[in-house]
Amino acid sequence: MADHHANRAVQLSGERVILTDEGSISGELEVGVADDGTALVRYAGTEKWFAISHRNKDTSTTVTNPEELVTLIEGTEPTTDPAGNTQPFRL
Repeated sequence: MADHHANRAVQLSGERVILTDEGSISGELEVGVADDGTALVRYAGTEKWFAISHRNKDTSTTVTNPEELVTLIEGTEPTTDPAGNTQPFRL
């Protein structure tokens, strides 16, 4: 897994996000954006960032700032899988 860094972070609470390499993450979170546009998330107050997964492995979706990422996450209607489980956010 790549070592990611965000220039600044924005708080996000109560959302669940799918990660590229590590499953999912939820709770008190901070989101950020790497210089290359990679959307990042971490547990609030921690140092390690994780890349947010893309739907269908389409990595062309990038964001320019943490506020844009929060708007995307909060504005995305939750979906469910065939078994009725709520699916976490993905780009």
